[in-house]
Order: sequence, then C-alpha cells, then structure tokens
Amino acid sequence: MLLAVIALGELVFFAYLVATYGRSTLAGDVSAWSRFSAHGWVAGDPVGNAAMASHVLLAAAVLLAGAVQLLPVVRRRLPRLHRWSGRMFLSGCVVAAVSGLWLVWGRGTVGDGPQHVAISLNALLLAVCTGWAWYTARTRQFGRHRDWALRAYLVAGGVFYFRILLALWLLLFRRPVGFDAETFSGPFLTLLAFSVYVFAPLMLYEAYRRAAPVVRGSAARLLALALSLLALMCGAGVLSAVVALWLPKLR
Repeated sequence: MLLAVIALGELVFFAYLVATYGRSTLAGDVSAWSRFSAHGWVAGDPVGNAAMASHVLLAAAVLLAGAVQLLPVVRRRLPRLHRWSGRMFLSGCVVAAVSGLWLVWGRGTVGDGPQHVAISLNALLLAVCTGWAWYTARTRQFGRHRDWALRAYLVAGGVFYFRILLALWLLLFRRPVGFDAETFSGPFLTLLAFSVYVFAPLMLYEAYRRAAPVVRGSAARLLALALSLLALMCGAGVLSAVVALWLPKLR
C-alpha cells in the first residue's frame, strides 16, 4: 500500500512538472522556469540552464519510468517494456544525480549548507544504487537486481518526499515552525533533508525487507499498521503539496 501511494503521488508530481516546465519549454518560454524555481532560468548561464533542463525533464522521466517498473504485470508479461523503461529509469537517475550536484554546488540553490550536503549525499546514494541495479541485471542476479532497483527508486524520490512532508508540516502548524521561511533554513529543514534524502527511505526498506519474512501474529499486524499510517501520511502530504505548492503555480 505504501509503495502504491508513493507511486501515485509521484505521478501527480510528474504531471505537475509536465504542466509547468514541460509546457513552458514547448511554448518557447524557458524564462518562465523562474516562476517555478528560484534559480530556474539564469540569463547568461548556458551550462547551468542545460543542467537545470536535464535535471527537471529527466526527473519527470524517472518518476514515470519508476512507476512503470513497480507494476508486476510489466515484469511478467511485458519484458521488453520492463527492460527499456528500466534503462530509461537508471540512465535518468545518473544524469539527474550529476546535474543535481552541479546545480547545488555550481549554480547554487535555496537552502543552507546542511541541506546541500544532504542533497549531495542523496545524489551519491542514487549513483551507487543505480550502479548496482545495472550490474545485477547484467549479471542476471534478478533477486538482487529487484532489491537494488527498488532502493534506487526510493532514493530517487527524495525531492518528492521533501516537498510533500514540508507541505504537510505547514498544513499542521499553519505557519513555518522550526525554520525561517525567508532564508529557508533551520533545524526542521536540516532534519527533514537528511531524513528524506539520506536515511529514512533506505532504513525503512531494509527494516521491512528483514522483518516481513519472519514476523508473525501481533508483530505482523503492528508492521502492517505502521506501513498503513505511513501511507496515510504520504497521501495527506501529497494532497497538501497539490493545494499549497503545485496548484498555485499553475494559475
């Protein structure tokens, strides 16, 4: 259930990226990117603008291809689609990681140093998980390949988790708590960045992977309840992000 909520939420995020960056790009108005991101388009910075374009557009492709990879019917009955969407997903992850590092340290972005470190660690983790997913597929270690591909998918969602949990936090408190909205820095944002970009996705996955085959009875019910609560929290975060962050930029 949790993976399904994440996948559906990321498809909503994909639709937002297409409706904003994609639509303005097709219309030839790339300067409009600055409406959607603080450093979306910078005149006189062709390298940075190219990095921004590849990062956003490939991020959209990664979201779509990753959701396709999660469908069991694709793996079982459409192996060619599974292979090609997998290639798009893995190659998109690598390019998105490299371009993201350039945007953080070459161009600069919102947030402070700790957030930038967390984003950079996320990019490195994504490169590692992607590399192992590719290697295990090439060597036909399909069980390990599924594990590493799922790790890559979860790590790649860091930017999505950050947005939905920030939106949920603002919905709960109705104002910035634990951070300065002007500088976009503070202890809450530092904790959130390291949680969603570095620790939480992989820790939760590894805990579930080890616990699910052995827990029984009340422990299994508690595990299912915990995952259901996480799914509800993610769903509430997606709705909050749609209302507070994404829909206003489409008007």
